[in-house]
Order: sequence, then C-alpha cells, then structure tokens
Amino acid sequence: MSVIIETLRPEHIVPVVHLHLSSLPYSMNSQLGSSHLSRLYEALLVCPDSRVFVALDQGLLVGVLSVNLAPNRFRAKLLSSTSLIRKFLLGFRLLLKPRVWADFVESESMLRPVIYKQTAVDTCLTAICVADTHRGRGIGKQLVKSLELFLVDLGIRAYRLETLAKNNVSRTFYKNLFFVEHETRGRNVILVKDLCSDPNQC
Repeated sequence: MSVIIETLRPEHIVPVVHLHLSSLPYSMNSQLGSSHLSRLYEALLVCPDSRVFVALDQGLLVGVLSVNLAPNRFRAKLLSSTSLIRKFLLGFRLLLKPRVWADFVESESMLRPVIYKQTAVDTCLTAICVADTHRGRGIGKQLVKSLELFLVDLGIRAYRLETLAKNNVSRTFYKNLFFVEHETRGRNVILVKDLCSDPNQC
C-alpha cells in the first residue's frame, strides 16, 4: 500500500505527539512531556512560518516532519504566549532533570546564525521521525521531498538541521540526500542543504 503525505490537521496532533515521544525520546521537547509537545504542534499548526508534514498509511500516521522558516521568531512568539504558571512548571521540570537542563543550555547555542556560502540560513528542519514499523520504506525521503517542493515554491534555496554527532545513521541518511556537514556545536552537527546542489530540485 502506498503512503500519502499531507500537511498537519488538528486531528493529527495526538498521534503526532505519540510518534514524536516514541521515536525521539531523547529530544528536549519529548523530555518536557506530552502536554508541552501538544502545545508545540498546536502552535506549529497555526504559525504562518511553519509547516508540518505527516505520512499516512491507510489512515495510520506513520511519519512526521516539521520545518520552520524563522525558528528564532517562532520561539520568541511561543515564549511570549506562555503563561507565567506554565513557564514556572517548565522551569521546574528543567531543574528536576539535569540532562534536560544541559540540553536547554546547549540549545541556546543553536540560536546563533548559521552562515553558509556567505548567507544566513534561517529555514530549519526541526524534527523528523518515522514509526519503527515503517522504517526502511523510504518514508523519510518522501517527507523530505514534500518539504523541499514546498521550499522551492517559496523561493527558498537552502535550509538546515541539526543531529547528534554520534547518530551515524542519521548523518548517513542526510548525506545521501545531498546535505553538507557544515559545523559542529556541542554534541550536535549542523547540516545544510543547498537545494540547487540536488539535481532533482534545480
């Protein structure tokens, strides 16, 4: 059966959060809990600078990819719309989990501009995951292709992402999709893709 790619709808948020938690348990957003992730995807759904793609197999959600055209602006808006009580609870969770606190501190370094070929690359692939039951079927590549068609239509020529330096499977996946390992920040590698370096795009 073929998998179809759609953009996120409200009814997808619960299964998207479940997939994110199960596939990316080490991410800071997963460590902050399902309610935080739900709010994050709800914000991505309505943000004009964001797009979330989902992969569906006969109605079953089996993959998700999120991108943000201006991640620093999105983060600032999300924080400004967060109540003081919620900020307090998130801060308390960070303090209770030293590893998550370390991830938060390290994430601040990711806010610095990424300069590639003398140009700032703002657009960022922020998350991608595929259900264990559907890995190895090319769904990740389908999600990336849908993203890149969207970016090309907007006239965006390059985008970036980060992955753990020790995640060799992820690094190989992106290299096969014409990403370039641009720099290392802390435990992460920043990869950039010039869409015109991919003969399938330009």
